[in-house]
Order: sequence, then C-alpha cells, then structure tokens
Amino acid sequence: MVFALISCKGVNVDDLAESELAVYALIIANEPVKDVRVNYLTTLNGNKTGEPISDARVFIATQGVEVELSPDPATPGSYYDEAAALEVLPNTTVSIRIEYKAKRATASTIVPFETEIVSVSASTIPVDETSLGQPVFSVLWTQQLGYSHVLTLDEPTNGDVIPFTVPSGLFSAQYRLPVPGQGATLYDVDFTYYGAHTLSIITIDADYDALFFSAFDALDQRVDNEFDNIDGGTGFFGAATKSIVEIEIIEI
Repeated sequence: MVFALISCKGVNVDDLAESELAVYALIIANEPVKDVRVNYLTTLNGNKTGEPISDARVFIATQGVEVELSPDPATPGSYYDEAAALEVLPNTTVSIRIEYKAKRATASTIVPFETEIVSVSASTIPVDETSLGQPVFSVLWTQQLGYSHVLTLDEPTNGDVIPFTVPSGLFSAQYRLPVPGQGATLYDVDFTYYGAHTLSIITIDADYDALFFSAFDALDQRVDNEFDNIDGGTGFFGAATKSIVEIEIIEI
C-alpha cells in the first residue's frame, strides 16, 4: 500500500509514523484454524494504512497444545493451520501469539458453548414460484447470556434458480446482522436456488457481534472499530461455535 508523503524537506516519514501489528481472527470450534489476518498498520498524520505481513510467526494454542500457522499463498497476510493439527473445542480458552521483527502481539478468548437446537420445522420445503413471500421454515435454539447468534446460508450455486416473480434471494440482506432472541423464521423468497442448503447458526460473544458482518475490504479499516483485545497491537481475536441445519428446497 502507498504511504502518504510529507512534503516538508528533510523530514523522515518513518520518524513521524506510528506502526503496530494489526490482527483479525475468528476461530470456529471443531474446524481447522484458518484466515488469521496479520497486517502492519501505520498511522501518519491521523491516516492509517495497512500492509499484509506474510513472513510473521503466528502461533495458536489451546489445552496445552501450540501450533505455528503457515502463510496462505493465496491470500497475503493470511495464516492457517496447514496440517489441521490443532483441535479447538467449545468452552475452552484459545490464545494467539504473533512475532514480527521486534514486535510481539498476544490475545486470548474463550470459545462459547455450542448452541443447542431446540426445534426445527420440516427441512424438506416445497416452494411455490408464484409466491409473493411467505414463511416456510423456522428454527429455535437455547439462549446463552452474553452471547449472540448470526446466521449464514450455503446455497447450491449450480442449482436451478427458483423463478420467483418478486425479488428473491433475500437471505443475506435479512440476516446481515446478529439475530435477536432464540430463533429465526425463513421465507421462501429468502432462497435463490432449488436443492440442498446448509443453514449455520453461529454463536459469538456479544461484545464483538457487530464485527462479524463488518463489510470492510482492508484490515486497517476493521481495526478502527472500538472493540480491541490485542495486547501489543490492535484488532480482535475471537472464537465461535457453529450448529448446522440441512434444508432441501424442492419444486411444489
């Protein structure tokens, strides 16, 4: 990234800039550790710029076991557990340590309990393409004090499109923020395709639920958020659990 230049003759930009490690990571229980982002964040004249770091040493530890993550060759500044050697379980503590040149950043977080699904309506759902929008699926879960829930939907993008005559595929717009309460109702027009879908109910600490769907393009923008739990740097390190519900959308 291009740093701002100072026109004042004889002034060294590096002497005026403040630099620190910036970290962004959300660890999912029972899944391999991936997409741990590390940036070198520089603040100059109130402006922040972030440069991905691909040669840091990044360590994740839990239950007395520590592994060093590998840089992801496909995404500069992203690190992952290449051997999938670390097991992250619900209701445990996970820690991170980043070392880069003379800088060192650390953080820890508690993995939530996995959310218990209390009830689910019929998961094979016939959909009428002439519908103007009606509820077709509901799910209820247990509520944990201090935690929030977010929903994601994996759709069969190679499936047949449901030919609704009204706007459809509305799931991402409806559930772009954490879901209040203990359940959710999906409408037929939330879906785009016929076929198998996976609905994920993700449990996260309420302190950083707003970060989960922050649509930022660069890490230096993410870490401007008020929530920050990185010692020796900036950003956030969190953990979540995921409960899965399978849904099949069929023609009526």
